[in-house]
Order: sequence, then C-alpha cells, then structure tokens
Amino acid sequence: MATQAKFYTDLGFQSATDSQVDGNLTVSGNLTVNGTTVTVASTVTSIGDSMMELANANTSTDTIDIGFYGNYNDGLGGESGASEYTGLFRDASDST
Repeated sequence: MATQAKFYTDLGFQSATDSQVDGNLTVSGNLTVNGTTVTVASTVTSIGDSMMELANANTSTDTIDIGFYGNYNDGLGGESGASEYTGLFRDASDST
C-alpha cells in the first residue's frame, strides 16, 4: 500500500540529512534548487518552454563558456573506445 505525505509551505520542511523520495513527486508551483550541481537521471527530459537561459551570471567581463555537449563513441579509427564529444558552444576566450 502506497503512503502519501504532504508538505505544507506554511509549516515548511527541513531535513538535517539527505532526503529521498521513492516514487513520483509532483510540485505545484515554482521549484528553487540551491546548490552547485543538479543531476537529472532520466531517459527523457521534456521542457515546454521554447527558450532556455544559460550563463545568467555572465557579467560584462564575459568569462564564462556557454553551450551544450554530448559524449559519444563511434568506434572508428585510432580512438576506438575513447570518449568523443559533440556540441554547440561559445568559447569566452575566443575573441573573434
């Protein structure tokens, strides 16, 4: 039998240790994650918005590389078995 728990924002929810949800979690409203890394272990990630913002902390000094990349191995040539990368990026150190 599944057990459901509700966390009410007026009461708050705090955990001094790691917390885990086994099963589905639905968040109605905004979700804010504070930390340096967010990991999504999913085979499909669906985003309804057509725009995504990256590097929102990139100041006028323009020191942050921006982009997406993927890891693949085509099994060809002298690098067979080695990770290769493909992607779309802007290198902040590239002045042209």
